[in-house]
Amino acid sequence: LWQTNIRRLMAYSSIAHAGYMLIGVAVAFAFHEGSSSASGGVSATLFYLLVYVCASLGTFATLIVLGSTEHEISGVDELAGLARQRPFLAAIMAVFMFSLAGIPPLAGFWGKLALFSSAVNTATAASDNESFAWWFSVLAVGGALNAAIAAAYYLRIVARMYFRPVQTEIPVNGGIGASAAMVLCVALVLGLGLYPRSAGRATPF
Repeated sequence: LWQTNIRRLMAYSSIAHAGYMLIGVAVAFAFHEGSSSASGGVSATLFYLLVYVCASLGTFATLIVLGSTEHEISGVDELAGLARQRPFLAAIMAVFMFSLAGIPPLAGFWGKLALFSSAVNTATAASDNESFAWWFSVLAVGGALNAAIAAAYYLRIVARMYFRPVQTEIPVNGGIGASAAMVLCVALVLGLGLYPRSAGRATPF
C-alpha cells in the first residue's frame, strides 16, 4: 500500500495473484481427478493465469512505451497527469489496473469470480465435512478481502494519472515492439472481459 515504485508494486502484488491461483489448485486437489469440480478448479486457475499474464505484461509494456533509452518510468508519481499528456496511453494503463483490481466487466473480475466461486462451491459440496468446508470458506472470504485491499493500490495509480497535475514531460519512445505487446494485451483483457466464454469453460457463466 505504501510502495511508490510501480515496478516493485507489480512484483509484490504478484504474490497475491499467485495466492488466488492456488485457490483453484486447492479445489482441484480436493476432488478425484476427472471430476467436474476438479476440472473447474483447474480451468479457473488457467483462466486467471491467462488474465493476469495479459494485464501484467501489458502494464510493463506500457511503462516501456512511456520511457526512453535514457530513462525508464519507475515511480508512481511519474505517471501524474498522464491523462492530460497521453490520454490514450493513460486509458490503456487504467484498463490494466482495473483488471488487476478485479473491476467488472474486465477480465480480472471474471478470473477472481471463477476462483472464489470454485472455493464456495467446494465448501457447499463438502457440507457434510465441517472442517473441510470451513477451510474453503476461509479461502473464498480471505481472497475477496485481499482483492478489496489490492484495489486500493491499483486505483491509486489511476488516480495519479487522472487527478494529479503534470509533474514532468513524459516521453513516448518505447519502440514498436513494446507498443505492439501493449495493444495485444489490452485487446485480450477487454476481449476476455466482454466474452469470458471465449477462453473455454473457465468461468461458471
